[in-house]
Amino acid sequence: MLAALAPHLPEALLPDALAAARAIDREDYCAEALAALAPHLPEWLLPDALAAARAIVYAEGRAKVLAALAPHLPEAERHAVLSEALAACAIDWEGSRAKALAALAPHLPQALLPAALEAARAIDWEGSRAKALAALAPHLPEAERHAVLSEALAACAIDWEGSRAKALAALAPHLPQALLPAALEAARAIDWEGSRAKALAALAPHLPEAERHAVLSEALEAARAIDWEGSRAKALAALAPHLPQALLPAALEAARAIDWEGSRAEALTALAPHLPDTLLPDALAAARAINREQFRAKVLAALAPHLPEAERHAVLSDALAAARAIADGGARVEALRALAPHLPKWLLPAALKAARAIGDGGARVEALRALAPHLPETLLPAALKAARAIADGGARVEALRALAPHLPETLLPAALKAARAIADGGARVEALRALAPHLPETLLPAALKAARAIDPEEYRAAVLAALAPHLAALPAPLRYRCWAETLPLLARRPRPQLLADLGALLPLIAAIGGADAAGEMFQAMQDVARWWP
Repeated sequence: MLAALAPHLPEALLPDALAAARAIDREDYCAEALAALAPHLPEWLLPDALAAARAIVYAEGRAKVLAALAPHLPEAERHAVLSEALAACAIDWEGSRAKALAALAPHLPQALLPAALEAARAIDWEGSRAKALAALAPHLPEAERHAVLSEALAACAIDWEGSRAKALAALAPHLPQALLPAALEAARAIDWEGSRAKALAALAPHLPEAERHAVLSEALEAARAIDWEGSRAKALAALAPHLPQALLPAALEAARAIDWEGSRAEALTALAPHLPDTLLPDALAAARAINREQFRAKVLAALAPHLPEAERHAVLSDALAAARAIADGGARVEALRALAPHLPKWLLPAALKAARAIGDGGARVEALRALAPHLPETLLPAALKAARAIADGGARVEALRALAPHLPETLLPAALKAARAIADGGARVEALRALAPHLPETLLPAALKAARAIDPEEYRAAVLAALAPHLAALPAPLRYRCWAETLPLLARRPRPQLLADLGALLPLIAAIGGADAAGEMFQAMQDVARWWP
């Protein structure tokens, strides 16, 4: 929460935010909050933040916060703090050490880069060492860069071929032309076809154009040679965006040759956006030959946007028919999600009917979420009815959340009524919070009334906080009326509850009382606490 709030807090609240971050017991969360606050702290708070960072025992967290603070410190202190951050990177687990060095690299002055380089070179595991060296290389003087990238490339000689391919792929964008032949040789030396295809595909875009076609052809041959069809499909899918047009017929042939329909559908779906017009009829025939509806619908949905308009509607109709025939709710959701952005208006009623017919509430929610942005206003009452019919409170919340941004003003009273009718307190809170940004000013007083009635206090404060910015934007007379009706009710509650509610309503209080209202309220709280402890 503090990380999300940090960019929006006024300077007057930053000391409290820093104190809240420092009070977090779990050090990784504390570090995350302090790092998020660092760019927003005024100069006079930086010493406190620095003390908080230095107090973190967890080395990776300490390094993260020190690195985040350093660019904002006076120049005289910056070098020493970055030196501390670098020392904190001496983490036992080498993966974390490489990650910390990579995060620190862009902030290090030239004087500290040799020490960082030494720390990276001391990493035993080749994959992590290659990662750290590659992250440091762009910040080194040009005269050293080639040698360090050469070391990183040498570190990619990892026994496990999956990790070797991953390391080469990560290094590829940083390599100068002079090192690409050695990287290519390392990729070609990988025995397992799946990893070899991955490494070659990652290197190909960085090669001179004259070599690129041949290397991608090798990668495609490696992918086609993979025995296990699941891995073969994934390799073809990963290659699809990089293949030149001349290689796409072979890729399509390889995809059609996969026996298991799920993997065949995966490969065909990945190829669909890249196929030239001449290959689309063959891909369409391959899609229609798939027996399982969920896989057939997936490929037809992927192909449809790329077909001539005269064919597109018929293919989308076939895909929707396949989706409606899928018995499993989750699989039907996936098919509807793939289809939703492409369906013409005349097919949307049938798609909504298919969503409403899903038995499982959670799956029905996901189907409504996928369709909601594409439904015309005439279908939204039926979609809202489907949401209100979901028995489970949590699932109903998610359905209302998905629909809320798309509902016309005429349907929002019914949505608010549905939210207020949810029996479970936590779910009701979430529903009201989801609706709050979309409610017109005529409905905000009713939403506020519903919020005031909520117990326990943390639930109530959450809804009040969601409503407050919108209440603050109301015309002055309505704003005052809401406040006048609310304050006496809140004042009857115990002091901790009142304070939580007032904190949640701060935007409304500021809108009524002006810029000084929050400070005066804070002073009043301190006075009351002193007079009546």
